[in-house]
Amino acid sequence: MLFNWDFEPDVVIATMLACAMYAAGIRRRRGKSDVRQRFRDVSYFAGIACVFLALESPVDALADHLFWVHQIQHILLRMVAPMLIALSAPQATLIRGLPRALRGGMLSPFMGSGLLRRLFGFITSATVATLLFIAALYVWQYPPIHNAAILSDDIHYTMHVTMLAAGLLFFWRVFDMRPPPTGIGY
Repeated sequence: MLFNWDFEPDVVIATMLACAMYAAGIRRRRGKSDVRQRFRDVSYFAGIACVFLALESPVDALADHLFWVHQIQHILLRMVAPMLIALSAPQATLIRGLPRALRGGMLSPFMGSGLLRRLFGFITSATVATLLFIAALYVWQYPPIHNAAILSDDIHYTMHVTMLAAGLLFFWRVFDMRPPPTGIGY
C-alpha cells in the first residue's frame, strides 16, 4: 500500500493536458521570462503536482484506510493545489497554450457570452466564492455525506472535484490583482 500508485486515466490525462497546455503557452510567450514569471510557472506545475499526488500517489490508497491521511488529501485538494495554481495566475498562459483554431473558433465566442460572464462574475464574487469554499468543507465533512462518499466511488470523485473547484474559485479571488471593482479590495 505504501508504494501503491494508481494511474487512473481520467486524472493522468487531465493533469497531462493541463501541463502540456501550460508548457505550450510558455513556449508561445513573448519576451524573456523574468524571476516573477518563473515563480508563477513553478507554482502552476507544483499545484498540478499536488493534485496528482493527492489522487494518484499512495496518499489516495492510504486515505481509504486512515482518516488523517484522507484529511491530508483534502487539504492538498482544497488548499495547497488551488493556492499554488491561483498564485501562478495561469489564465493567459493556458489560453496561449491552446491551438489557434480552438482559441479563435471555440473559446472566443464561449468566453464572450454575456450569460457566462455574469455567471462567472457571480460565483467569483468574494462572498459567493468564500461561501462555496466553506461549504465544500462542511458539507463533505457531515458524517452521513462523508460516509456515503467513502462507500461510493462516484460520490467520492464528486467530493474531490467540488473541493478542488471551490478552492480554485476562492484562491483565484484572494490573489486577484486587478483593482476594484473588478478585483477585490482590502
